[in-house]
Amino acid sequence: MRELLEAIERVRERIERHGSKLSQNEMLTRYALVDPILRALGWDTEDPEQVVPEFQTEVGRPDYILCHENLRIGVEAKRFGTADRDFEQAYKRALPLWQSEGIRYYIITDGDRWVLWDISKPRKENPEPIVNIWLSRDNPGDAARQLLALWRPAMPEVKVGAPLVATGEQESEERRKPETRDETQLEQSLQRLKEQVRPGQSPPTSIRFPDGKQEDLRTWKDLLVAVAKWALPKLKQKGKLPLDNLIQDQDRLIQNGRQMLRPQDIGYGWLMETNFSSKDCVRNAVRILEAAGVSADQVFVTLGEGQGRRGRTPKRQR
Repeated sequence: MRELLEAIERVRERIERHGSKLSQNEMLTRYALVDPILRALGWDTEDPEQVVPEFQTEVGRPDYILCHENLRIGVEAKRFGTADRDFEQAYKRALPLWQSEGIRYYIITDGDRWVLWDISKPRKENPEPIVNIWLSRDNPGDAARQLLALWRPAMPEVKVGAPLVATGEQESEERRKPETRDETQLEQSLQRLKEQVRPGQSPPTSIRFPDGKQEDLRTWKDLLVAVAKWALPKLKQKGKLPLDNLIQDQDRLIQNGRQMLRPQDIGYGWLMETNFSSKDCVRNAVRILEAAGVSADQVFVTLGEGQGRRGRTPKRQR
């Protein structure tokens, strides 16, 4: 799940930065937008037993065929920005593939919009897709949950609600067990942590964002960097970069002959300062979220044993 969310964020970033180029080139759309999502869903795009490009049939030529044992899924890839104009016609073109080639499911995508049908069902004037999402518009967590209908380890089942397993091949046996609360763990909002963090306190063990993305943490710096990386697309969208002396453009720093005390690369040419105390790491993380338009009350951290209670906690190296 985490890999898929990260792929969705990369695709959203590429759409924002390179949409005009992508709208002119189908192959570039496939390379930059479609293939990363397929790989995040477990399809090895370099393995011809899993993904067959330009699949030739007597009734049509899907851009890809996804293969899993006897299941075959057709994929029609369009130039970015064009799928919404053609998706009904694509459904009609796909219907003969079920009778002639046994291709049961069919996808049309321009890398942003993804529409998936079961074409083995009777013909309808207005078919209801299994999946119908826009990566650039929909909440990333909601989009990921729908796309998991195509998660290869869950095949041959294709439907929204496929197992949300984030640990690879492990199936959901663990998820079927009743949840039990670990009394040594405590989850609280980042806003509350900002008000309560104190010198010598051990850092949280994980952080969870509003879209469902979760990161493990070992240090207070990890917390700050995780927030910055997650919020970066939103900061760019809102025109909040650079963010004072906290997040700066790497090229501009070099041009100006400046440097940070403890820089951290957070992606796409942006560096952030991380030379902070535990309290300032949390304070700056909240500051980044506020600039991105996200409430720190919607971001949660998991504290280890004793951290949610008053009193001194065991020291841990930052």
